[in-house]
Amino acid sequence: MRLALFDFNGTVTHEVNSRNLTGRINGLNCHGEEKLRRIKERYTIKEFECIYACGDNPSDKVLKTVAQEFHYRSFL
Repeated sequence: MRLALFDFNGTVTHEVNSRNLTGRINGLNCHGEEKLRRIKERYTIKEFECIYACGDNPSDKVLKTVAQEFHYRSFL
């Protein structure tokens, strides 16, 4: 059995200088299919016996495609 906590980075904002953030992002927004793509890029899904996923945004529902157990807003 292998256990892991997904610790991937989400959307990264672009800083203009040490005082101001522009709100622009580096790369693609980590949302929906892009979130799933990043998880698959970082982890070999087949190595896990069971994947639990949770989300609070409709775009997180795409995680159901790789998770055996998915919780949506159940922690609110």
